[in-house]
Amino acid sequence: MRQGPSATFAQGIPRSPYGRFVARTHDLDEARNISARTYYPHQLIALDRSAVDYTLEEIQLGPLTLGRLHYGTEIRIDCASLDTAYQVNAAQSGAVDAVCGGQEAVITPATAAVCNPIGSTQLRRWSADATLLGLKIDRAFLERQARALIGAELRAPVSFRMDVNLSDPHHAIWLQLLRVLEALLNDPEGNVLDVLGERLPEAVVSTMLLTLPNNYSESLNRAQDRWAPTAVRRVVQAIEEQPEHPWTAEQLAEVARTSVRSLQASFRRTHDRTLFTYLREVRLDRIHAELRRGHCQVSEIAAEYGFYNLGRFSGYYHARFGVHPSTTLHESRSGGQ
Repeated sequence: MRQGPSATFAQGIPRSPYGRFVARTHDLDEARNISARTYYPHQLIALDRSAVDYTLEEIQLGPLTLGRLHYGTEIRIDCASLDTAYQVNAAQSGAVDAVCGGQEAVITPATAAVCNPIGSTQLRRWSADATLLGLKIDRAFLERQARALIGAELRAPVSFRMDVNLSDPHHAIWLQLLRVLEALLNDPEGNVLDVLGERLPEAVVSTMLLTLPNNYSESLNRAQDRWAPTAVRRVVQAIEEQPEHPWTAEQLAEVARTSVRSLQASFRRTHDRTLFTYLREVRLDRIHAELRRGHCQVSEIAAEYGFYNLGRFSGYYHARFGVHPSTTLHESRSGGQ
């Protein structure tokens, strides 16, 4: 027998920066309210209200919200302008006929769609067998990433071409990152959310800007070719002076006075390693020096420099110094250094 109309919730850590939320209901109005809380206010029309079998699995990663939605019956969704967010929709099954701001797309397992903040959005026909991945991206976050990549203020809102051919090799890296997000939905304990939550949004959005056609694609491609060694020297100085600071690529690009992509390319050319590999090495060297003095605990000094997963930290430390951090500390306290 079918369940009653009340929604059921599981593993709920709703609205936390890095959390998981699951909801199920057979009631159309509850389904609309749940989706509106996660995404946007909208009108929801079902071909057969009695057939509604709604499921939402959601994860929060700071400026990103990813949901996997299924309605179990053919529906239509009408939204006003999204305003504060960009929306990427990709189908795991079925098909959705969509329109946004005058652009159209049919969302299938082979074609995704990007809905821009400006212009009304309609999912005109969501098939009964369709399961959709809906990625909501905070507009302010995306625009900050765009400014950092370009190295200049935006002259107009970022506007993507709506339809995305997922078989296009140019989109391969971005698609792989989307699959990483999708895999997090299948992690019931949420063990990796805290590990990936800080870096993954920046990687997903920056790659999206660089690979999906938009009105800044030409500027983004030009920015890729810039090389500014002076900018690299500024960043090295900042890292050396404050290695414990929780640096992001965007912050370091501001220090360098260039775009994120130009900085990353320049840094690899001059130092033969990535920007964050260098930052990690500097942090490990400082920790090594502190442990050799013997006046700290491994967990405390690791956390001070941004290493919160002790197993991963120990692996990095061993790869750089040939011993585990506890060994260095023990030798320093026993006078064996």
